[in-house]
Amino acid sequence: MKSNGQSDNADANQTFGYKPNKRQREVRRTIYERFHAMRDDPIRKEEEAHWEQADKDYMQWMPKRDDEDWRSHLVLPDAFAAIQSNAQETIERRSRPVLESVEASDLAREQFCNDIMKYSMDRTQFDYENYRAKLVASIRGTAFVMERYRYETRKVKDPDSIDDQGNIVYKEREIVDYDDTVTEFCENDSIFLDPSAQHESKARDMVEREVIDYKEYKRLYMNKPGFTNQQYVQAAGDLKENTQFFQQAKDMTDDDVEILHYTNRATDEYNVVANNVVIRDDAIPYKHKELSVSIYRHYMIPGRMYGLGIPRVIYSLSEERASLRRLNLDRQNLNMNKVFLANDLVDIDEEDARSRPNGIIQVNTNGMNINQVIQPLEFGDISPSYYRTEEMLLEDIRRAHGIDDRIQGVQTGGTATEAAILKETAQKRINMVAVQAEMDTLIRIGRLKWSNIQFFYPAAKIQRITQDTEDQQTKVYRAVKVQGREYTIQEKNGGYELDTSEIEGTSGFVLNPAMAKFMEGDYDVTMDANASPVLSKPLQQAKITEMFGLIALNPMLMNVIEPEKAVRRYLQINDEDPKMWMRGKGLTSDQWKRLAIQENNVMATGIPLVPTDGATEDHTSEHLHFMDTPAFHALPAPVQQNILQHVLGEDSARGGVGAQMAQSMGIGGQGGGAPAQGGTPMPESLPGTTPMNNFLNNAQTPLSMPRGGIGSNTAARGQSATMTASIPGKAQAQNNAG
Repeated sequence: MKSNGQSDNADANQTFGYKPNKRQREVRRTIYERFHAMRDDPIRKEEEAHWEQADKDYMQWMPKRDDEDWRSHLVLPDAFAAIQSNAQETIERRSRPVLESVEASDLAREQFCNDIMKYSMDRTQFDYENYRAKLVASIRGTAFVMERYRYETRKVKDPDSIDDQGNIVYKEREIVDYDDTVTEFCENDSIFLDPSAQHESKARDMVEREVIDYKEYKRLYMNKPGFTNQQYVQAAGDLKENTQFFQQAKDMTDDDVEILHYTNRATDEYNVVANNVVIRDDAIPYKHKELSVSIYRHYMIPGRMYGLGIPRVIYSLSEERASLRRLNLDRQNLNMNKVFLANDLVDIDEEDARSRPNGIIQVNTNGMNINQVIQPLEFGDISPSYYRTEEMLLEDIRRAHGIDDRIQGVQTGGTATEAAILKETAQKRINMVAVQAEMDTLIRIGRLKWSNIQFFYPAAKIQRITQDTEDQQTKVYRAVKVQGREYTIQEKNGGYELDTSEIEGTSGFVLNPAMAKFMEGDYDVTMDANASPVLSKPLQQAKITEMFGLIALNPMLMNVIEPEKAVRRYLQINDEDPKMWMRGKGLTSDQWKRLAIQENNVMATGIPLVPTDGATEDHTSEHLHFMDTPAFHALPAPVQQNILQHVLGEDSARGGVGAQMAQSMGIGGQGGGAPAQGGTPMPESLPGTTPMNNFLNNAQTPLSMPRGGIGSNTAARGQSATMTASIPGKAQAQNNAG
């Protein structure tokens, strides 16, 4: 191709030494042609005009006022109020994509994968970027988000020490700014999509335009993996000759670089050109092989890529209402700064006729009546119909966007349920828009994100460390933090399975190859938010209080719920720490069991422990299970006695049979000391059906105990085990189960 008498290649040689081959010339031509086609599409141009007007309406923009223009230029906040009302009712919604396992047996893996994705979203400000996109969509009707893996580093100089003269000595190191899958909001003028597509999932290709300073370009792209020819890129001002395709845009300075990222899902290409230089020509670097863009549409237009924003929906109504308000203000202005009718036979200075405090107009009437010389022009008062007209327009505006900026004034009614119903009624349109976005955009984001997480998260990073003055390299895997759960790998049935347990606080694991294999599998992506409105904290507290009171009064309901969990939930919703209120430290059943396992490990080393304060039956049951293992049998007799003393003390503290048995054995209810020698012999049988009773009823020398957990019936389960442990006092208890 020719341009100004020069070939594409000749032009490149003369300007900055770049010599593209045939493939690179084809890639460059394709990118610029597709970019210009997307940029100049008539529908795109129409939307850009609407975006600009919507931004002005949101910012209540007013043109510069002429000093001689006395008319009102009032701009009403109709669009701003509706947009902010929509945002305040949805900002706490915190909609996120979640994974659902295809197979019901993979519940542990499902929780595991969801915790990994939650960790990624938490550390990359997913909710904030999501909020920005939704806010822009409510203004312009359309907002773009990009889901991609981002890895960026930079070199800094850390203060390392202070020398003898008091100067700070710096040491250079490299820090990582980004190393994660990120969901980023992108400005509308930087994303260009296939004009023939009606949805981003059907678009053939797209261009993301990036304009950055030349120095920033060198920092980000000079050593970027997968890129080439970066050294040939020059700042826009250095391209003095006419290039084949690149033209400096109005939003660029001479020091800028325009980077066009072109992605074609049909041909699996991700190519990049920077100021006329092809710096990447390769496949899409993601497993999903889709365009990385997702679109939020506030109000969907069937058959159109772009949506409608709130300002555009109410534009004509708001302008009409503003016109009426301006006319009213102008009328008030004219009534205060009156227009005068003057006889042309009399010379009256216009400056004297201007309204001012204590102003006097000197008039020589030449014997005529003053009313024949000068008199004000009176304007009628405001008609009551004006107020009715404005209120009708305001009601039409509310009908158009379905949002009432007086939502916060809804009365609570008699109960929290009534208040929630009233609020939900006022938010019907807001919920419709939110759910529509979640059904479409959020699920697409989730699919792209999970695909990137599955591919990039297990990859090891090479970390350079200095040891003994030598630089060494080691593989480092990503560490993931989890709230309220802990994951371990257990060996079962000749293989390995993922085990999960609830804990207090946070835990973490390293996503090494052993853990990463549990990320494999098929998962459906759904949304975690529902159509109901987000209730305020006081309404939630009142609602749960009502529900809790009704359940507590119904014995049948109390039989099917776990009181400990119910009380724990009630305290948490009221911002109270369950540990400060509940017996047993407010721990869950799993947490009590974990505590017992830790105590078993400590006591097995020979360190005696006093009975745990507030221990539950689940906690003591874990001790009993341990006493039925070969590890316990192998312990010395004094260590076994300490463990037995600990178990009896916990049961004694709960008022169980362990109290009387501890006394007969010389142990005491509180534990902590060595068991007394001798003591009252055990009774032949013990009443009751508690696990401690079952344990003691089956105790012999050698001692036997039930395998079942707390609350199980040993005789019914038919489970018992024998272990060698002597009981002080040389007493023997007969087994009465048979």
